[in-house]
Amino acid sequence: MTDGSADLLALRTAGPQLAPSSSKTRRIVPVRVAGDRPVMLAVHGLLGDPGFATALGRALPQGQPVYTFLPVGIDGAEPPLTSVQAIAAHYVAVARTVVEDRPFHIAGYCAGGLIAMEMAHQFTTLGLAPNRLFFLDLARLPDTPRALQLAQEYEDTQIATVHRHMARNPLLAQHWRAWPETVRATILAARNYSMRPYDGSTCIFSSEQMLPLVQSRIAGFYGLVPDDTPIIVSGATREDLLAGGMAKIGRIMAGSAAD
Repeated sequence: MTDGSADLLALRTAGPQLAPSSSKTRRIVPVRVAGDRPVMLAVHGLLGDPGFATALGRALPQGQPVYTFLPVGIDGAEPPLTSVQAIAAHYVAVARTVVEDRPFHIAGYCAGGLIAMEMAHQFTTLGLAPNRLFFLDLARLPDTPRALQLAQEYEDTQIATVHRHMARNPLLAQHWRAWPETVRATILAARNYSMRPYDGSTCIFSSEQMLPLVQSRIAGFYGLVPDDTPIIVSGATREDLLAGGMAKIGRIMAGSAAD
């Protein structure tokens, strides 16, 4: 587990466009608009920040449009959503104008993989199935007392990380004043979500740190994705995956997501 700093590695350079506006409809954020390749919808991790999408945008070819999402409620304008189904439905609704007339992929980092999978299900129901679904460092913890204890410790660390960054960055404190509450709501949503089998094209990226869980029949993807889904290791830790490992991920995504 990490302290969540990796999720924020691109935040300082993401630009003012990532600050929520007063409009409740401004929840999809362009990382890169230009390009003829399929659109990449990048779903944030547990902290809800744009760091993952910004890092992914740097790693993908210039011709690959990339969009990400801002969690409902992060700016304090409305209550946060408390189920993965509701979060996914909101993201699908705001993304339809971007992807309805062109091919697209979905990539979800950490707990964002749960949202990404639910989005893929909902898009498929609408007749707009993604070309491919990418998971990055997502694993389900087994339902054991020790695993639940580790999960609680990790979640507490995430909340502490949020408070630390808000204390250091007045811009965050101003625009994301309900960030801690939104993270808590996302934690609740992830805890209560039951993954459903998805039979579309998928690809799993994992750090070495998370690989035992990803490959586990109890905590991994067994029975949830096609048997031929590749599992690709990129980086020793979660920080490595989002930093140096992202270049490898970008190259592989660019090759496998070209059509």
